[in-house]
Amino acid sequence: MPLLDDIATFLDAQSTAFTLLSGTSGNLAKAIMLDHSAVDDTIAVLYETGGSPNEYTFSTSSNSARVAIEKPSLQMLSRSSDYQTARNQAQVAYTILDGLAARNLPTATGTLYHEITAVQTPFSIGPDENDRPVISVNFNVWKQV
Repeated sequence: MPLLDDIATFLDAQSTAFTLLSGTSGNLAKAIMLDHSAVDDTIAVLYETGGSPNEYTFSTSSNSARVAIEKPSLQMLSRSSDYQTARNQAQVAYTILDGLAARNLPTATGTLYHEITAVQTPFSIGPDENDRPVISVNFNVWKQV
């Protein structure tokens, strides 16, 4: 599965704080705009962001290299009409994901994630255009190809 699918499915399974967005119900979405018409006031959205260079394995027999580990990064933006609700959603994701190591996601037969680490604790990036607080938390990811 792609990164966002793995992480969203895992968060949904690990906490009652998140329900994957389906139609107009749910509070966890993947790569949608926060001002999308189907989005409630309280929503957490996952985005793929820049990352670090991949790790490669080399073969002397074929004089080639292949990607062994991808190192993408991930951002969650959590928004609500209430600051504490937005902050709590981001904190739940931070608690679940930070320090996760050597784990297949979203299930035991999924992609091997060597490591997921938070870049920082959740923090406010200010209000959106409708004066709702937005909280961000960012993660670095190492995953098996």
